[in-house]
Amino acid sequence: MRINGVTAGALQRLVEFAYSSLLPVAGDTVLDTFEASDMLEFPRARHFCEEFLSELIDVSNCLSFLLYADAYSSTVLYERAVQCIAKNFQASSLISNCVIELQQLEYLLSVILLVGVGKTYTCKNTASTILEWLFNYFIIFCNYFLAVCVYSY
Repeated sequence: MRINGVTAGALQRLVEFAYSSLLPVAGDTVLDTFEASDMLEFPRARHFCEEFLSELIDVSNCLSFLLYADAYSSTVLYERAVQCIAKNFQASSLISNCVIELQQLEYLLSVILLVGVGKTYTCKNTASTILEWLFNYFIIFCNYFLAVCVYSY
C-alpha cells in the first residue's frame, strides 16, 4: 500500500506510536514523521515532533523554519523561529535568498522591535511605518526601472 507524501519509515513510526505512545524520532527522521503526522492527523505525534524540531532551530536555519512552520501552520515552530530571528537579527548568517511574505515580515519586525523597545503599541506602529516605507521605496524603484526600460527602446 502506498500513501502519497508519507515515507514508509514515518508510517512505521506512527503505527508504533498508535500502539505504544512512544515515538522514536531523530534529527534525520523527525521532518518526515512530522509531515506524516500532520497529513494523517496524529495531533499528539505532531506536537511531539514540533517540540523536537523547535530544539533544532538556530541562527543557521531559523529563516527556513519560519517558512516551514508557516507552510504547516505550526505556531510552536513559527514562534520559536521568530524568537531566534529577533535575537540574531544583526547576524550575517541571516542574510540569505529566503523570501518571506509581507505579513511574515510585519510580524517579524514587530517582534524585533518589541525585543528592542519593550512596548507593543510603539512596535506595531513603528513596524507598520517601516513596512510602508519599504513598500513605497519598492514601488518607486519599480517605476524607475520600467521608465528606464521603456526609454531604452
